[in-house]
Amino acid sequence: RRLRLRDDWIVCRNNNTTVPSCGNSIFWKSPSLPTTALLALLVLNSPEIDIYNRSNILHVPDVNQTGRAYYTLTWEHDLPAHSKILELRSINYRATVGVDNKLLIAIDEFGGMFARRRYQLPPGGKRLAIRIEPPDHVGSAECLTTINDEPCGQGGDHELAKDVTAQFFLGWDWQQAIPDRSTGFFDGVDIFFEENFQIRDPAVLVDHIDCENKVCSSLGNVTARVVATASSLLQGSTLRLFAEFSFNNTTIISSWFAVQNDTQIITNSFLLPNIELWWPLGLIDCCMQIGKRHQVQLWLEDQRGEKYAKTTFKFGARIFETYIEQDIGRAFKVNYRRIFLIGGNWITPDATFARALKNRYRAEIALHVGAGFNALRVWGGGVAEKDEFYEICDEYGVLVYQELSGTGDNNGRWAGSYDWPLDQAAYKVSVFDTMLRLRKFASLLFIGGGNELYPSSKSPNSLARAAITQALNQSERDYIFVPSSMDGGINGGNNSEHVNSYALTPKDGPYTMLMPYHFAQRNPGLNNENLSIAFQPEIGSASAPPDLDTLSCFLSTENEPPPFHDLNISDPDWQLHRYLSFSTQIKGNILYNHAYAYADDNLKHISLSDWLAYTKLAQHQQYQLLISSFFSRLFHFYTAVFIWKTQSPWPALRGFLYDFYKLRVNGGWRGIQAAAFALRSVYISNLISLDRCTLVNRANDPWTNISLRYDWFSIVSPNFSSFGNILTNHISVPPTSVLDLPLTIQQPLACLPPCLLRLTTSQGASASWYWRSLTTTNGGFDFSAFGLIRRTRRAIATFSFMNNTAEQFFFEISVPSTSPESLFYPEIVLENQSCHAPYYAVIPHYDDILLIQPGSVVTLSLALLSLSHNEEDDDEEYPPLHFTLEAWNLNIIQSKVAATTTS
Repeated sequence: RRLRLRDDWIVCRNNNTTVPSCGNSIFWKSPSLPTTALLALLVLNSPEIDIYNRSNILHVPDVNQTGRAYYTLTWEHDLPAHSKILELRSINYRATVGVDNKLLIAIDEFGGMFARRRYQLPPGGKRLAIRIEPPDHVGSAECLTTINDEPCGQGGDHELAKDVTAQFFLGWDWQQAIPDRSTGFFDGVDIFFEENFQIRDPAVLVDHIDCENKVCSSLGNVTARVVATASSLLQGSTLRLFAEFSFNNTTIISSWFAVQNDTQIITNSFLLPNIELWWPLGLIDCCMQIGKRHQVQLWLEDQRGEKYAKTTFKFGARIFETYIEQDIGRAFKVNYRRIFLIGGNWITPDATFARALKNRYRAEIALHVGAGFNALRVWGGGVAEKDEFYEICDEYGVLVYQELSGTGDNNGRWAGSYDWPLDQAAYKVSVFDTMLRLRKFASLLFIGGGNELYPSSKSPNSLARAAITQALNQSERDYIFVPSSMDGGINGGNNSEHVNSYALTPKDGPYTMLMPYHFAQRNPGLNNENLSIAFQPEIGSASAPPDLDTLSCFLSTENEPPPFHDLNISDPDWQLHRYLSFSTQIKGNILYNHAYAYADDNLKHISLSDWLAYTKLAQHQQYQLLISSFFSRLFHFYTAVFIWKTQSPWPALRGFLYDFYKLRVNGGWRGIQAAAFALRSVYISNLISLDRCTLVNRANDPWTNISLRYDWFSIVSPNFSSFGNILTNHISVPPTSVLDLPLTIQQPLACLPPCLLRLTTSQGASASWYWRSLTTTNGGFDFSAFGLIRRTRRAIATFSFMNNTAEQFFFEISVPSTSPESLFYPEIVLENQSCHAPYYAVIPHYDDILLIQPGSVVTLSLALLSLSHNEEDDDEEYPPLHFTLEAWNLNIIQSKVAATTTS
């Protein structure tokens, strides 16, 4: 039995004793775990302060100036009766543990931030104390001095990379440095009550799946092993491991073994016949079950038949393969079927750990699933994610690419040293413990050695490489391992220096807004169509919060919006939160501003609210065209694309698809959903010329008997008719393939702007919507007609709550025939959500509803996921739910409804 000590901690600053204890020191109530020293001190001194708001973080003392002792705190908690083992799951950075003023020595060696450490608790112990110190090398975010003109900013002065911890705590181009370097509890503090024995890191490892002709669907005959670690306070005990599978009542029994310290147990291979397989998103046909898992119970039994240490967990039966796709680059198969990966780059929910809770993980992962992602990359400058993250990825069918700690920015390639981290023994423990802990999760597709490491002869260094090799061999799981995300020379992009076995790609990026013509090119934005980039681990664009309500959580809404020439902005708060320009520099000083392309008025009259609305459409089109560009060359040029980034550990103004506080989606999220949610879709390849489209079938069964048509719509002239234009009939697309078709589409002159194009098919695909104009400026569209209809807001609509199920809320939107305009870009917003304690995350299901014509009634649905910090109380009462319908050209006075929930 395990008990997690989350609440009821006290905390103090008492560094004067060898054994940690608050003693007679001043103490106060700690925030609930996970937490940091910084948050604990804020509770004492400034509980109302949000360090992420505006420039507050700059007014907090930095550990580089205060010294490590300032952020060295001691936490105390009563020990439950009969406690046997204490486990610290992830402490940043050094922990000293005592019970009743007696020092405890850890069972496990020190492994930096990411390795677990266990302590045997003394019988009858009453009071637990844990002193946590910051990393040994806290570094400086200011970079007052550099060595050999090294670049500064990606990890500050790089010193933090000397330790085995998350490098982004010292700042990045999307992150302000955290003043205490996030010293504290990232994961749980667990108490175990077992009498003498523990089962640790159990896993069911699949060695082979037998499917007819290697074509797996729902069922397979699985050859597997059970592995686990037996820990005992009684050395030399002779035991057996039992594993009982619930789906067919099969019981597997290991050979007898004697426990010596931590003893690895491996059963002989056995057969699980006709078991339902685990499948990820982005591949499934009618017979497959996403995230299907089976329960297994383990226990130890001695020679007298006594049972100990019962534990239950779930596993997914699946097998992964990696290969080089047609000489273009690395690709993956799941259960022998190739899969195109559309992923997001993930850091962690909160740099101060407070939001790193199961409900938050579930909501953020669900937002990725709702947009159409089937993979996440846990980036190497961040963390080794917690079990809760992986459990939810298993459940949702989201594949994970987990990188080990290390970046080219700080580990020698561009700055820092190839010899780092300095404590290679701690790195070795960290790598091994991470691989042991994660081996049971079905969603973990492969492990990366680090972010943008190079060259292979130096990075990872020889000691780190040996530690990784040993961990791969001893973890028992047949991990797929790729040392680096990107090689290609010191600047990236030199294809002759790319080695597929070492890195995923020769070049990554870009990270800026692109022009419409870029998306018709191979490797959009890199200006190199000859470079073979099959697996793109990071490419992205600008981001902005969805509205004033979310922006107000961390910035003033009284300020002017960024100017048209926004490559360099003067507002210090926007600079601090890492604003990234919405402009593309065409030639010299000529800019095309993708947000202001939607403005119809003198730029001096643009409000901040207007600017946010413009960025919403700009982000939507950017990400829709970006994903469409990669899908249109599915397995011809590309095998994977990962967006940089899709979420943020603090409220930055770059690299996110939903806001940090309320998780409200922005236009980038909707653009990706428009392109990626359906496994079968049709895309315009060049929005300027309209001369080609692509039918994309990402599913693993054929797409047959397709008819393709296009329609034009005018928002301001709903009676305009250009419908039913048949492009082709009775065509088919094989599994995981594309079909290019020439187009003869012209935008009608009679279609008054704003003008929208819709492509639809007759068989199993969502509609694809695009907006464009006949007028271009510097290679980009003139969308000022959108600004005009937003200012006049002439569309009429009624909005009503219909009903709800346990999973979905349904709403009806009716646009009467008397409405002078069609309703464009409808969105449903949950009202009365505070910045710091939102009740729910909203997962919208907009499908292909972008425009609602007069005389039409449509149904929109959304899911609500709890964001309560009290994860044990499912009956927590929330205030009544009120929703608002918003749309680009709607007068919102008529749009508020209350939802009365039914169970």
